[in-house]
Amino acid sequence: MILIKMEPSRKKPKKGDVFVIQPVKDIYFFGVVIKTNIVNPEDGFINGWNLIFIYNCPSKSIEIPNDLMKNELLNPPDIVNNQGWLKGYFKTIGNISINEDDIIKDYGFQFLEKELYFTEEGKRLKRRPKICGSYGLGSYGSVSTETKKALENHPEILEGIGYEGDIILDRDIDLLEKDEIFTGENLIKVKKVLDTYSNNLKKLGDNPSQKDIMKCVEKVVKDFNKLDEEEDYFIETMEREELCDSIHKLAKLTGLEIDEDITEEWREW
Repeated sequence: MILIKMEPSRKKPKKGDVFVIQPVKDIYFFGVVIKTNIVNPEDGFINGWNLIFIYNCPSKSIEIPNDLMKNELLNPPDIVNNQGWLKGYFKTIGNISINEDDIIKDYGFQFLEKELYFTEEGKRLKRRPKICGSYGLGSYGSVSTETKKALENHPEILEGIGYEGDIILDRDIDLLEKDEIFTGENLIKVKKVLDTYSNNLKKLGDNPSQKDIMKCVEKVVKDFNKLDEEEDYFIETMEREELCDSIHKLAKLTGLEIDEDITEEWREW
């Protein structure tokens, strides 16, 4: 099952935004943006993105339910980029004030299949949390996979709202569009380039010069030039904007004082 595409939006998500996903026609589940611009100095791929919760609260309308955040989660918490909104699989319908008491406390993220657990900021947890997602950057594809699993394992969720269709749909052929950068083999390669960039910035120490920071920027842009060529030019317009944004955010955290595009001089993608 793949999420049904709705209305693409270039508006960046904000804390408290309520959005819907549509796994089957005319049935919606509600998500809340818990945090944006995550600060994770340990993982350059997660740094700067969003923490979302998606609730087990199906509806045939897109009106925000009362006490939405008091519902149980449909999926584990997710760290996601902006692709879900950019491509129309997440549709923002409003914004709510987040009561910290309503945020689930005992959650975290597991690193691969190892017994290693972290917060979204990269802090190591001493034990497995009650609710555990995957440590890494996801997108609408990972949300789609998790939603499919939840609805297949618990068919009563859709039955309870009167849905009589088949949960396993013909659309279950490819969870992601061909131009989605943050998936599969590409994910590993992109993450490796960004991690190297993050480590190079860390090696500069405290109070690095603007020149030294820009040398790191030049290197990561040229590394992406090479990767893009090797992968048959897979970096397209929206992915380019997100990569540029990630590169800039890390440079700013290191002390860069330039606000305009810092990649254009060397960028070929």
